[in-house]
Amino acid sequence: MRVDDPGLRSANGATRKPPVDQPPVVQQPLAFSDAAEAASFAHTMGGVRSQLEQTGDTTVATSVWNLDRHLEPTSGALTPIDLRSAIGSLWRDLIDASPTGSAHVTVGPDDGRVLRSMLGLTPTLAAGCATVAMRISSKTPNGIIKEAVRCALDTGQPTFVNDEALTRSLGNGYGVVPGGYALPSDCDLAAVVRLDLADAVRRHSGEPADIADRAIPAAVDAAMESLETQVTLASAATGCRHTAAIEVAGLAAAAQQLVVRREHREPVGPFGYDDTVNDAAADLADAVMDAVGEHALPRCDATSGTPLVHARISIPEPSGGEIGETMRLLEQIRALAPIHRSFYGHAMSVVTVDETMRSNLSAASDFIRGAFASGLGMVSLAMCPYRPSRSQGSIQMPAREAS
Repeated sequence: MRVDDPGLRSANGATRKPPVDQPPVVQQPLAFSDAAEAASFAHTMGGVRSQLEQTGDTTVATSVWNLDRHLEPTSGALTPIDLRSAIGSLWRDLIDASPTGSAHVTVGPDDGRVLRSMLGLTPTLAAGCATVAMRISSKTPNGIIKEAVRCALDTGQPTFVNDEALTRSLGNGYGVVPGGYALPSDCDLAAVVRLDLADAVRRHSGEPADIADRAIPAAVDAAMESLETQVTLASAATGCRHTAAIEVAGLAAAAQQLVVRREHREPVGPFGYDDTVNDAAADLADAVMDAVGEHALPRCDATSGTPLVHARISIPEPSGGEIGETMRLLEQIRALAPIHRSFYGHAMSVVTVDETMRSNLSAASDFIRGAFASGLGMVSLAMCPYRPSRSQGSIQMPAREAS
């Protein structure tokens, strides 16, 4: 008898009997504990791995990205109490498994039971060496943003991340590690070099007009040379995909120095309080990015040969103790947005708010969306320690940054 079905012919050509009908195998859904174990394993194996070279010491920082998205499909069978307990156990496992004794996760932008449970545990997380970065997109519901803002006002966490801005530069798979570095999720951060703009401006002995054209490019050249050496060594040692980062420091102080030298005037208000200084800071940020664009790092394959450029810049709090008050939120956004746009969202700012935000969380949600629509990349909220005085409505500017 001819057997036409090749599936009924064994490897050596002999015919075999057709298989007996058997009931289909039903694949059991993944349990939450299994998904949590997988997340812990991913964190142990690296998640987002980074070698941060700072002050000669090497520390390993890992971040698990999309943690809530990974766990959400398995959470339906758990009661709210059991879900919170399971997430708390996962946090302890992540912290215990980390070489630095801390856990860092990136969540959002979608709402879900897991994310809300995480936010409910935020006070515990903050005390347990864990940090949370929350991606916010146009699709993120206002309700979950309000919950996140309430947590941030109490604990400083989560950090809010402009998901659409960072997705444009990194793709959908990215994580945020300590320090506010947003990295592609499948690579090593091989090296970080600090670029001190205040020092570059201070050392420039020529005309102020040449600072953006000469002093800044020279400082970037030196940083890129150091990065290339470190990335070459790292790629030879590990063989995985790499990127590198330039950490821009001293931008606000550099802008103040530039205005003083260019306009021969003092006092010059600090960044955020003086429009001329704000404009100078934006010009310096553009000069950095233009200079970086002239270079390529062949072994930075994770980011197409271009290092990530990251900056931390915030507006200093007003002085004056009990008679101080925080700068208006729109004024903070107006000063910070050009800097963040220059760095394509790879910038972190601490925005100072006052107690009125607690009683108006709808406005807080609008503020987060407005900040990101203006171009801010990553934002942390800090409660202003001063109370506005009814008898004195003016803001006292902080002391000028030392040059």
